[in-house]
Amino acid sequence: REVVIIGGGAVGCETALHICESGTISAETLKFLAFQKAESWEVLERLITRGWRRVTIVEMLERIGQDIGISTRWAMIQDLHRLGVRVITGAKAKEIQPDGVLIQRGDKEEKVPCDTVILAVGSRPLDEISQKIVGFVPEIHVIGDAKTPRKALDAIWEGYEVGRTI
Repeated sequence: REVVIIGGGAVGCETALHICESGTISAETLKFLAFQKAESWEVLERLITRGWRRVTIVEMLERIGQDIGISTRWAMIQDLHRLGVRVITGAKAKEIQPDGVLIQRGDKEEKVPCDTVILAVGSRPLDEISQKIVGFVPEIHVIGDAKTPRKALDAIWEGYEVGRTI
């Protein structure tokens, strides 16, 4: 029920949204319940914004979603707030323990209780393989996150461009 996501970039924020939405009612169910006046608006709002899990994002930077475009970031932060996601910024995850994550904020340590931990801490380029095969093949193209981490759409375009030139 308690989830901690370590990393508050685009991947961490999108993961939080996805996790929070599981267990909420669908638009069709909402329409049925509202039409039938089966519940008050307060209850219906809770049913569409509170799923089975509570999510906390732990981000070491001072703001989440810094790798997201400004308008998308604004909308995403609003959604995270509406879905009840707790956000802890300026914090480093020090240790994953059986019952939570030990974080450090400044000179203070705090344990964030959870039963599930998701790592969304970003990526680094990995170009070791291409360096090992230099001289064995006539041409090498390093693309995607192996070249430099970025958005999937950029990597797909890069793959297309390389494929066109081979």
